[in-house]
This record gives sequence, structure tokens and C-alpha cells, in this order.
Amino acid sequence: MGNSATAEVKGEGNVVLKMTSGKELTLSNVLYVPEIRKNLVSGWQLNKFGFKMVIESDKVVLTKNGLYVGKGYALNGMFKLNVMVVNGMNNNATSSAYLLESSNVWHGRLGHVNFNSIRHLIKLNYIPTFDIDSNNKCETCVEEKQTRSSFKNIERITEPLEMIHTDVCNLKAIPTRGGNKYFITFIDDSTRYCYVYLLKSKDEAIDKFILFKAEVENQLNRKIKKVRSDRGGEYVSPFVELCEKDGIIHELTPPYSPQSNGIAERKNRTLKEMMNAMMISSGINQDMWGEAILSENYVLNMIPNNKKDVTPYELWTGNKPSYKYLRVWGCLSKVVVTPPKRLLIGSKTVDCVFIGYTRPGGAFRFLMHDSKNPGINNGTIIESKDASWFEHVFPCLGKEKPSCSRPVEEIVSENKGTRDDPREQSETEEVEIRKSKRQRTEKSFGPDFLTYMVEEEPQTYQQAVSSSEGPQ
Repeated sequence: MGNSATAEVKGEGNVVLKMTSGKELTLSNVLYVPEIRKNLVSGWQLNKFGFKMVIESDKVVLTKNGLYVGKGYALNGMFKLNVMVVNGMNNNATSSAYLLESSNVWHGRLGHVNFNSIRHLIKLNYIPTFDIDSNNKCETCVEEKQTRSSFKNIERITEPLEMIHTDVCNLKAIPTRGGNKYFITFIDDSTRYCYVYLLKSKDEAIDKFILFKAEVENQLNRKIKKVRSDRGGEYVSPFVELCEKDGIIHELTPPYSPQSNGIAERKNRTLKEMMNAMMISSGINQDMWGEAILSENYVLNMIPNNKKDVTPYELWTGNKPSYKYLRVWGCLSKVVVTPPKRLLIGSKTVDCVFIGYTRPGGAFRFLMHDSKNPGINNGTIIESKDASWFEHVFPCLGKEKPSCSRPVEEIVSENKGTRDDPREQSETEEVEIRKSKRQRTEKSFGPDFLTYMVEEEPQTYQQAVSSSEGPQ
């Protein structure tokens, strides 16, 4: 500020001003600072981008390339632009400006969910109201979500825990940092609320089902009646015996018909696609896919189904979800160092990458990115709720990524094969050895270099070994 004070910047984006002349003035890289009581436009920036300002008699006229844009008048030591009020942009107040990129920011905060779900959240007044361009497309989502037409769904009227859909998904990728290679989903048919567990092997499926069963039956005071799964080996013995012991009907889908277990299969596909979109947009290493899956499932439980106006979270818990804690996955976060490891001299924060939410607890999970604190190593995963967010900065995108998975030696050998191979030339052509043509002359080193031969000294190796001074 002009008085050397500072204020926190809450966001940055593009803003449109509707002038009374009917023209729209687009401002780029606008900073959102709630502590400033007036909306300020820099005249120097307008001049930089080709606008002409004529100030005369307490009035200012704004033009560009001879075209009239708008005008303003002097007020309290500044010039106030004549702008139109845009109605319907906020439920509590009206404004002369509206954000262009709000849909893209919330698209990132909600883990690249589809825009129809964002419209649904706006309709339910869960998130701020803003315009969504129907022609706007997320390039990352197009890359990861392009699919064929889906099968028709079967509607059922069920109660919570009356039917659970489950499936194990193998990503066929590198393991997570904890050695997990799979994840298993448990989806309630009535509420569509989903639980996700990471697995090191498919044998752990029965253990995760026991944990899931104990938690949900205790929390909802109900019993699981049916479980539907495919015919994978993880759902045979002892899974069948467990269901029979607890009186649970285990429904198996027909062989090679994943459509019969469509709810679980569709959930796996949604989680994988959105996980890939989040990792591509953030640039985080592939061994963090487990954190991305868990974070995405946390968000999806707070997004309403296409056929219902309530979220799975609300149907499951009876409470409305809060969206104010959502952040763009993989963004830069400056996390406050806890007192035991805080330095007396130096920064109180460390640079981290946001990788998920804690359940339960209300805190966030971070991956240490750049630590100048000797007590905290890079790559460490920490949990904290004290952090400052930079949702438009992705520190992992600056890392170099290999463009090919083949070894360098293999590429070099292939490149050699494309040129004239010198080995073939050596086999077909006899190369003449080059010799010097200078005339050699005898050199004398003078009388200082003399050679003396001592009498009775051995001349050969055998004589030296057999001599009296040789080894005994």
C-alpha cells in the first residue's frame, strides 16, 4: 500500500467491466484483496495496452484506436468509471464486475469434476454463482475422460446398507510410497456413498471388508444385507464364508459381464480418470496416485448424483457438506512449522504440495517440496491445518520429465545403426597404417650418460635365481 501497509491477496483472475456505453472491458491478472474497500483500475496499465485517456474538466474519456469505450468523473481525488450493474451474480449483492475464470478455478478445486455437476452445486447454493460457458472444455479432462457410450442403468429403491457394490481395481502402475498396487471400493446402493481402501495385494480385500463392515454397521446402526461383486479370486474363499457366517447375501455377476456390476465399475473409471487429470495438471510423481484416489473419493462424496438433489454425504451422515475447505490438488502450500521444529531465525513456513484431506480430523495432507529446515526432509508427508494457499502455482510442473522410457544406450545404438556403420567399412576395406617419413638420425647424450657392466653379474633370470644371492 502507499502507507507501507500490507494486505493479503486471496485470489487472481480475469474480470469484465460492463461500461455504460455497452462496451465490455476485460481486465487480466486482477488481484482479489478483500481489505481494499474500492475496486481500483490502473491507468498506467490501460495506457500500456493501448487505451487513451483524456482528462478535462473533472472528466475522463477512455478510447482505444479511436473507438469510444467509456467515461468517468472525478470523485474524492480519483476518477470513477461509469459502469453498469450486473444483476444475479451474487445472492446478497450486485456488482459491476464478474469473474471470467471462476468456473475453471472451481473445476480444479472439485478435482476436474464435470461442469454439469458444478451447475448442480450452483443450483443448490453450495458454491458461489458464476457463469459457465457451455462451449468451454478442459483439455486435461478431454484427454482422460473420452469414452464410448455407456449402458443403461437399472433403478432400484433401497435403504442404506441394503446393498453394497464392491470391486478391486488394478492400476498396473508403479506402487505407491507405501507399496500399494490396488484399491478397493465399497459403494452403498441407496446413497452412493463410497469408501476406498488401498491394497498391497488382492488378498487384503477380505481384511478391508471387515474394517468397512465394522465401521458402517456401528455408525448407521444397520446391518449389511447384500454385497454384489464380480467373480474375482479375492471374492471367493474366505470372502464367501464370511458372508454366509454373517447372513449376507453375496451376489456374483455373470462371467465376463462388467456391465452387471456397473456401479462399482463406473466408480472405478471415474476415480481413475479424475486421478489422472489431477496428476497431469499438477505434475506430481506417479507414486502419489494413492493420495489422489483418496482425495478424489472425498470430493465425489460431496457431489450430488445426476438424479438426486442431495449429495451422498448428506444422505449418509444427515449433514450438509462444507466446501470452504476444498483446495486445488497439487498446488503450492506454505505450511507453518510446528514449534518443536521451528527455527528461531528464518522462515516459519516450508513449501509443500497439497496432496489430500485427513479423515477424520479436518486437517490437510502435504508433501514436503522445498524445506530449508534441517529437521524436516524433502519428500516427507505431514498433516496440518495451518497453511497459506497458492492454488494457481504447481511446483511439481517445473520438474523435467523423461520423453522416452527406453534406456539411453538403446537409443544410442539405434542411432548408430541409422548411419554408415564404420565396422562394416573395416571389414570391406583394408586401412593402411600411417608411418612417419622423417629420416631418423643417431643421437648422442654426451659423456654424462655412461653404461658400466659389472663382472660376474647374472645375465638371465635363471642365472639370477640360481645365484648365491638369489632366493633360498
